[in-house]
Amino acid sequence: MNNLEFAFAMEREGEQYYLKQAELYKDNEGLRNVCILMAKDERVHANIIDDLLHNVRNKLSDRDFLSEVKSIFKDAPDVNIKSDSVNKELDFYKEALLKEQESINLYKELKVKAETVEEKAIFEFLISQEEDHCHLITELINFLEKNGTLPEASEYGFSCNIK
Repeated sequence: MNNLEFAFAMEREGEQYYLKQAELYKDNEGLRNVCILMAKDERVHANIIDDLLHNVRNKLSDRDFLSEVKSIFKDAPDVNIKSDSVNKELDFYKEALLKEQESINLYKELKVKAETVEEKAIFEFLISQEEDHCHLITELINFLEKNGTLPEASEYGFSCNIK
């Protein structure tokens, strides 16, 4: 498994992870919508990597060490939030922020090990995207800590219809 194949698998696992969390928290529209938004973005990342893989697959060497590396989303437990917790959304977002920060750190390592300009560019892009996720989640955390609740989902300004 090479770096890009690993990143592709991790992004697909991230999509499935966030979709599962959205299902678990379907009674909380705001939290569910954020999870779906994150899942959609992970899918976009996977599609970009897949497109690149089809163009450069023959140029990339196989680096088996990645097959032994565990994706941060693979087999990740569901976020265990007590149903009576006043801060369940806050707890969830803090856990999600840690996952996104782990993604950034891993992509930075993979960027250093990248052998082609294309690989370096895709990992730089993924780092930037995960940083955007961290920014969004940090804003949600800050808002929750300040106000104790998030605005209604319609006030988020995004659609969560996943296709």
